[in-house]
Formats: sequence, structure tokens, C-alpha cells
Amino acid sequence: MKRFDNTKPLVYLHLFKTAGSTVTHILRNWYVPEKRFVKHNVYANVATSARKETCTESTIQRLSNINIKNPVFCGHFEQSKHYSFPSQCTQFMTTLRDPFEQMVSGYYFSKTKSHSTITLKYPSVEEYVLNFPYKYNLTNTFNKELITLDNYKTIFDKYFVAIGSLKNFSKTLDVFESVLGKSKADRTLHVNKNLTPKEEYIVPEHCREEHRKKYPLEYAIYDYVNEYYQY
Repeated sequence: MKRFDNTKPLVYLHLFKTAGSTVTHILRNWYVPEKRFVKHNVYANVATSARKETCTESTIQRLSNINIKNPVFCGHFEQSKHYSFPSQCTQFMTTLRDPFEQMVSGYYFSKTKSHSTITLKYPSVEEYVLNFPYKYNLTNTFNKELITLDNYKTIFDKYFVAIGSLKNFSKTLDVFESVLGKSKADRTLHVNKNLTPKEEYIVPEHCREEHRKKYPLEYAIYDYVNEYYQY
């Protein structure tokens, strides 16, 4: 991973069901006092939107005009297919989760949120995991350069200052604190938690195996990050 430069913008890629809301809350606590925190919202141009910020050249320039040259952007960037990161953004962070567990968690989260279009189309978690496009992942979200099985390590060294993993979330926070030079974060914090009891997350093991075969790049990235940081 690359060395963090505190004088430049930082982008936290919030991937669905990877404790991104919790990390965003921690980053907010760290950077709001410095007036650097920006909650990216892809719908900022919609009149009814509560938030009016996006990670854009114009936002960076506006902040620079008031002497904030190193904003920290956090958000669901994958919600906008045509979004591209500003040229000034060359430092990224994210948190990963086992791709299979991320899909299972996403399915039950959708059910609790009454996302009927998903639960009607995929009445069982098995159907969802195997047939719903796995699009809320790093390779669909990060588009500064195309990530492949041949270059993902090079991409990480070029753009990422840290990558966390839900395999060991406490150590993930240790890494983030060390990289960013920040104080100890609350290990008990859990924002936007799934309401479905874990014992209901029962999916046949063959689904896990099929999912890994279907998305080899995502699993290669997840395995590499866990090995790199010894999560």
C-alpha cells in the first residue's frame, strides 16, 4: 500500500455490508473537527436531497478556497455508474468482507428494509447469492484504473493507503489509526447493523464454492488483503 499524505484528499469507499457505516462514523468523528469531512452523495443535484456535497473537482476547489486542501470523502460511490473520481483524488481506503458473506448479509438486510424488488425476484438467499450480480464490490466501485487479476496488487500500491477486512475488524481499526495518525476508535461501535439473527444465515456450502468460482478476482483481492495485513 502507498504512504498516506495528509496534505492531499482522501476517499473512503463505502462498500455495502462491510461495516462502512461504522467506519464512516469514526472518520466523521476524526475529521469533522478539522472541517475536512465530506459525506459524498451521488444524488446531491436532486432538489429533495438532504446532502449537497459530492466528491468533485468543484467541491475540492471550493474547499481549497477556504484553505481546506485535504478533504476526506466518504460514500457509496458505486451508486453512480457514470461517476469518475477527480484527478486530485489519488488516495483511497476501503473495508472488505468475504464476498459470499457480504452477499448473504446484503440479502437479509434488504429483507429487513423491505426492498421488495429484490426479495420478490429472489425468494431465497441461495437464488440471490448465485444469480444477483455481485456489483457492490471494489472492482465495480474503484474506476481510476481497471482492476484485473494481473494488476490488483500494483493498483493497491499506487492508490490505496489502507484496506480493512471484517475478518478482524479490531485490527482493521488499528491499521486505520496507524496509517492516518489518529486516536483510538470505539471498538464497540456498530452502525446500521443487520436486524436478522445470525442463526438465520443458513446457506448451503455449495453456494459458497460456486460463488468463489464465479468471482475469482474478488476472492483473490480479499485473500490478499487478509494475508498482507495478517487479519
